[in-house]
Amino acid sequence: MPIIVVPRMGAVSPLGANVGISWSRLLADQSGIRRLPGDIVGDLPFARKSQTAYPTFTRRPILA
Repeated sequence: MPIIVVPRMGAVSPLGANVGISWSRLLADQSGIRRLPGDIVGDLPFARKSQTAYPTFTRRPILA
């Protein structure tokens, strides 16, 4: 049987910008979605208008 090694895990989700934060918020039954303020969405024809609750993501260059 081959040995598989996963050195790191990453996740960017509405719950957070890394696995640890996302997992702890998921286990705490927290939602990552909040309603958008009316001045942002105006009259958009969507039943639900929302954004992530934890805007902590910082864009970084991808290193390969």
